Amino acid sequence: MGILLRVATAGTVVGAAFTIYVARQARNERRDLNIHSTLIDSAVVNHPDYVYTRLFADWSAPRMPDYDIRQGGFSNLYFDLTIDAFNKLPESVQNVPNDNLASMQSGTHRNTPILFIAPPSFVSSRTIFFDMAFRHFGNFAVTELPSYGLNKQNIRPEHYTPTVFESALATLVAQYRKQHSELILMPSTITNSDEDSPRVQPERLKGVVVIAAGHAAFSALKVAQRHPELFSQLVLLNPTFRGPLPTVRFDLQSQGKELVASALDLTSSILWKIYQVPYLGDLLHKLFTSPETIKRQLESHVFVNKSQITDATILRNQEFALEGPILGKCAFLVGRADPLSSRQELTQLIEHGSKVPTLCIMGAGAPDISRADLEPLRTIAKKKLSNVTVIETKGALRSFEEFPSDIGDIIHTFVEQGAV
Repeated sequence: MGILLRVATAGTVVGAAFTIYVARQARNERRDLNIHSTLIDSAVVNHPDYVYTRLFADWSAPRMPDYDIRQGGFSNLYFDLTIDAFNKLPESVQNVPNDNLASMQSGTHRNTPILFIAPPSFVSSRTIFFDMAFRHFGNFAVTELPSYGLNKQNIRPEHYTPTVFESALATLVAQYRKQHSELILMPSTITNSDEDSPRVQPERLKGVVVIAAGHAAFSALKVAQRHPELFSQLVLLNPTFRGPLPTVRFDLQSQGKELVASALDLTSSILWKIYQVPYLGDLLHKLFTSPETIKRQLESHVFVNKSQITDATILRNQEFALEGPILGKCAFLVGRADPLSSRQELTQLIEHGSKVPTLCIMGAGAPDISRADLEPLRTIAKKKLSNVTVIETKGALRSFEEFPSDIGDIIHTFVEQGAV
């Protein structure tokens, strides 16, 4: 018995040491990744006719309702979120020194600030909009919610809530709205009361055209219903409000398999806890982000054209999944990043229509549950003065990446119709 105990102990120690070794290797690999910045640098080089600016949004998250100051720690989160802005120069000024660009930019396509917000997901990145955005817009910016993509802040487990994400999204929209007016100076803002010293007058702040994808779409809709003054238009791009495991659970419940659904709930809770354990979480995340797993996910609900899923596409999305805090990826997986809890909540949110002109685009190849979740939007869209339009297009949950020209044309027409 003593020998068996020693063998078991040795095996446990060796297993733990191996787990830590593999997990540390995974951590080091993630730390060295820089895929988001690399793709942005490439976009800057490939589009010299655009002026690139990184903007910063000072964000303070709301105090958590269950926060007890006696427990110590911080009641709020304070972070600088980033926004990458691209503004195309008119041909007449593309060779002008940078110092003179701000006062010379003109054109009605610069009047309206356009902000793309990537979804919080396993493979979140602001760069997924580039192909469509550069084709159709001369002035746009891209960003993500905190803990995702380049906004790779480590937030605490209790902060993965709709309230926190909506706070961050509102800050991003408000700050971009303000900073856009400083980036883009229209000819009408220059007065010549003194002929020798023209003065630049501040432009009236315009609402932002927000184009938000996936889970970020419904977060944006919730913010727009509370703060419509921040928005001029809203595009819900393949909107979703259930993470992968909550979607499976809902499907099981729909089939009357309550026991299996309860078991999945328990599994989700365990995964959430394991991801918070040093090394164990790293090891589990490495298993979840293998090339085979990424390929399977891309085939199941991201792209409809399998020829789009090349080795380069798989590698890029794998690096999206690996870079940054892993807890945010798990939050999406288990439903902690879900902006809504049910179709009923969506119905209540838009029962009197949208407070800003809203276009909802969903790919016909998206999962059946995701498409069915939009039924409240389709219902309200049939009513007069609802301010909501719903369109089904080809593609799946990344239709804008798979068919950038087609989806971009739809969005561009919507934006142009709303331009003043």
